[in-house]
Amino acid sequence: MNLTFYKTQAQKVNNSLLTQSIVLIILTLLLFNSNLSNAQALSTIKYSNVKIYMPKDQAQRLDLLGMLEVDHYHEIDGAFNYTVDAEQIALLNASGVKYDIINDDAIAYLKEENDKYYESIKNGTNQRVAYLQEGQTVDNILKTPADYKVQSSLGGYYSFAQMVAAMDDLILKYPTITQKFSIGKTTENRDMWCIKISDNPTVDENEPEILFMGHHHAREAIGGASMIFLMQYLCENYGTDSRVKDLVDNREIFIIVCANPDGWEWNRTQAPSGGFQWRKNRRVNGSGQFGVDLNRNWGLNWSNCTGAIGASSCGSSTTSSDVYFGPAQYSEPETRNLRLFCRAHDFGAVMDQHSVGPYYSLPWGRLPPVGVTMSAVDDAVYTQMASVMGKYNGMRYGSTYQTLGYEVSGGMKDVLLKGDDSLPNGKCYGMTGEGSNGYSSTSFWPLASDIIRLCKGMVYQDLQLIYTVGSYVDLQDSTSMNIQTMTGKLYFNLRRIGLQSQPVKVTAIPLDNVASVGTFKTVSAASLPNFNSIYIDSIDYTLVSGITAGNSFRYAWKIETGGYTYYDTITAIYKPNVLFTDNMETGSASTNWTINSGWAYTNDAAYRGTKSLSESPGANYADGVTLIAQKATNVDLSGAGSAYLTFWTKYRAENFRDILRVEVSTNGSTWVAISGKNTVREPETSDGSVVNDSSAFTGINPFWSREVFNLKNYLGATDLRIRFRFKSSANSIYVYDNDAGFNIDDVTILSGYTPTTLPVELTNFTGYNSGNKNILNWTTASELNTKTFEIERSENGISYETIGSVNAAGNSRTSLSYSFIDEKPYSRENLYRLRMVDLDGSYKYSKLISIVLSNESIGLTKTGISKVYPNPSTEKLNVDFQLNEDDAKYTINVYNLYGQTMYNESKSMIKGEQKIELNTSSYASGQYIISINNVSKGISYEQKFIKQ
Repeated sequence: MNLTFYKTQAQKVNNSLLTQSIVLIILTLLLFNSNLSNAQALSTIKYSNVKIYMPKDQAQRLDLLGMLEVDHYHEIDGAFNYTVDAEQIALLNASGVKYDIINDDAIAYLKEENDKYYESIKNGTNQRVAYLQEGQTVDNILKTPADYKVQSSLGGYYSFAQMVAAMDDLILKYPTITQKFSIGKTTENRDMWCIKISDNPTVDENEPEILFMGHHHAREAIGGASMIFLMQYLCENYGTDSRVKDLVDNREIFIIVCANPDGWEWNRTQAPSGGFQWRKNRRVNGSGQFGVDLNRNWGLNWSNCTGAIGASSCGSSTTSSDVYFGPAQYSEPETRNLRLFCRAHDFGAVMDQHSVGPYYSLPWGRLPPVGVTMSAVDDAVYTQMASVMGKYNGMRYGSTYQTLGYEVSGGMKDVLLKGDDSLPNGKCYGMTGEGSNGYSSTSFWPLASDIIRLCKGMVYQDLQLIYTVGSYVDLQDSTSMNIQTMTGKLYFNLRRIGLQSQPVKVTAIPLDNVASVGTFKTVSAASLPNFNSIYIDSIDYTLVSGITAGNSFRYAWKIETGGYTYYDTITAIYKPNVLFTDNMETGSASTNWTINSGWAYTNDAAYRGTKSLSESPGANYADGVTLIAQKATNVDLSGAGSAYLTFWTKYRAENFRDILRVEVSTNGSTWVAISGKNTVREPETSDGSVVNDSSAFTGINPFWSREVFNLKNYLGATDLRIRFRFKSSANSIYVYDNDAGFNIDDVTILSGYTPTTLPVELTNFTGYNSGNKNILNWTTASELNTKTFEIERSENGISYETIGSVNAAGNSRTSLSYSFIDEKPYSRENLYRLRMVDLDGSYKYSKLISIVLSNESIGLTKTGISKVYPNPSTEKLNVDFQLNEDDAKYTINVYNLYGQTMYNESKSMIKGEQKIELNTSSYASGQYIISINNVSKGISYEQKFIKQ
């Protein structure tokens, strides 16, 4: 400890109980040598998990943080949890600072709780948790890699030997997309292993590069765990998830699982069950002292803590200190290896994964920075990255001081952004990501039962960062949901959110009730020259000729850039019933809204016009408030066949702690939060989150986006109440604890017609191939006022053409049979449906059937699917087919219409009749393709089916 600092601080703050206590502590420490020698048996050190209550006075707070040499912490409601040793307990006792002991023996507690978790896994009681999650949660978005194992020792974490074994296993299983190499040796001569994941891993291609690393600080266990999870996730999903394949094929991804193997191994030897608190490397400092804080050893502002806020956490020259910055900048082989590695690669971003606390710590470490500034572009990049990365893990962002309340010298991220290194591109966007374990009493060692949940949140953020280092865009559909014309334009806005700019191809795909769309648009790289540049354009559309007022229609935007593809499906209504609209331009908010407090129209932002609705107009919102704006009149959805609430919004709020819910009620007493396109619904956690498994907007969305809420669950309600409910948390030290809040514009509620049940009962619709013709047959049980049966055909399940019609009998109470011959079917698969039209113009569609020309006609002589049933499928799908080849291995895949793999299996099958049974219960409603093939034998067969 640096006692001189505490004497100096004590002179600055007069009549302070805490300061007086520190003086007493200094005297005590002079009489009693409490510096533990590393030559002692450190395994005898006892750690305790405690809750420490922060003083209100800022100087006293800094004294407390300095006294304990606090490095990472997360304050909630005036207190934070921390793991301390016996010496620090003595300091707390002598200082008079209030604290509670949560777990007297932290290591024993960790082992006891983890043993319970291991036993529950053995009994199978944890297997169904992920499948029971509702809504859009990170559990639903990411699946746990099959190879990832929560270990039975070291608190559930991988030892260094197990890390190396996991890397070797990855190389063995995925040799075409992985490479393993050492970036150099550590103080104790261990290798700092790196895994490269890319489609050509041994070649330095002209692709965006990114680096992830864990265990910069040895005790921050979840960092290394997330690195293993990430590398396994990318490799295991490469062959089955087109999104992952796009990223791996178009990026060069580097992962250093453990940047401080010496320190990590020291923790293992001292506490094999986990929980030991060694942070530094294992440099021999003399006099029984070991270690340098590697994240205080980098060049920019190295050892410069003069005048720093929280100077003792900033860095120390005392060799026993946890934040000892070393005898010289880059004195440690670990930091020198990392520095040279960064110089040798053109990294767009570096994620230095730490813990603990729900935040991204960004440059700069010192305030104000010495000789460096944050440009407006850099600030915009960090804001965008942090906002999208933290969507499902609740992470906030800010500089070191803004997130932690103290400053740091000699940190890695400052050097990466603008330091003393010769980086290929002059800079890269470095950040320290903290594991969002927040209020957990186990601090740097999250419980084994939390590991997978935390890793999923981190890997989601990592995937977003991988997108960001290349060409990446955000597409906003700006077409009104209220469509009045059969022909017109579909509008879109593109915003660049990637570090690189490449051409973007935007295609409109017609889905339901859209007859045709215009050609795709190619947006040049020059049209999006800067980060956050916006490009606006449109594509023509024509609706189907038979569409009537109140019918909904759907289309999808397909976005392609930088080697990846994604889709956004949009719903609109042709000539809907407009039940409510408010553009916030005239009058008072109280005309359309019943307001308890706060909400009003404001001129501080607007999507269109000059005004919007805000809970804190013209100012930041306050702490601990609940502000409600309820639609002044209730909504009548009786007779509606579809209904939507839509509006535009932008917002800045403390992530997962200050939220806006859109709520509905049918009785005025029970309110339910409904889900929109950008709401989150994460399960309840212990890190201060107030989302708690109920849909909400939260975090940062600095650009206007359109939100859509489907009110299908409330169709028929005669008095539906709708409200906006904003809630902010109690005060915290986070710099953005009070932020700008929410702006809402152009609120609209509209509904579509109630589909009528046509007076025609179709009992059978089948078809078969005969030579070069396809024969369709159908039977009705009865008809009333039926006009025609129009036959529609498609080869892709997306766009249909009318190929003929058959007149109906019109009125019949008896069964009637019909047929139609398709004289010129497609040469491969043909999808047919009947459009059954009534005399009043209303219509409905039959089920979809598939007919393929004979195998000989299409060159598939080896195999054929004879039956796919039940089709449509609800929970299970059976596939019967014939193999005429000898024994061989076949690949079975199920794809959705966007090309994403839903199912993949390779199995050996014998000649003859075959049957496959698939579980389709988790598939969303829609059309899918089942594919059976053997490339080497030239065998390939595909057929579509419907999931209801």
